[in-house]
Amino acid sequence: MRIIAGLLLFPPTLKVIESGIKVTLNRTVRYITIVLLVQVSLIISFYKLIEGSGKNKLQGNQADTSTKTVKRRATSKTRISEITDATNSENDSIPIDSLNKLAEEEKPLVEKQKREEEQNKKFQEQHLSGWDGSFRPLVKYVKDNMNDPNSFEYVSTNFWGQGDHVLIVMKFRGNNAFGVKVLNSAKAIVDWNGRLIKVLE
Repeated sequence: MRIIAGLLLFPPTLKVIESGIKVTLNRTVRYITIVLLVQVSLIISFYKLIEGSGKNKLQGNQADTSTKTVKRRATSKTRISEITDATNSENDSIPIDSLNKLAEEEKPLVEKQKREEEQNKKFQEQHLSGWDGSFRPLVKYVKDNMNDPNSFEYVSTNFWGQGDHVLIVMKFRGNNAFGVKVLNSAKAIVDWNGRLIKVLE
């Protein structure tokens, strides 16, 4: 609509411009001016159209986020679905007694996790090298059973507490029977006091 109005108003406007500058514009300049005005008008209209749809989309997203309920962590998926079903049928808030019950159920698990983290930290401080993180008894065992002990290069050690013992995985490099340096790993079971129980690889 604006384009049509602009085209209708263009000839009188052009005459005013020509009288102001006291020069008559030739036909080519007039056509170029019309084309430029049409293109500018189209760009402005297109921009406003995009801007309007962006605002609508933003308002829709804000409405979606305001209606979402906050998800809470729980140990049992069935417990979450029970609470969700109860709240969806009545209102959007989770009853306080259900949250308290859920927190009580999780308390022993949180305490157990905390104890395991402390035990792992203590094991690391007492039995792994502060220099490179290696477990010395496993390093000694591997070197004693290598083709070329002098080629041993320590890479890394990871460990996982598993009840009454610890699983240790050490990565290292060393020469094989052909003299080629290859990456290997060794696994061992160790007690919490750092005694080597069994080498798995």
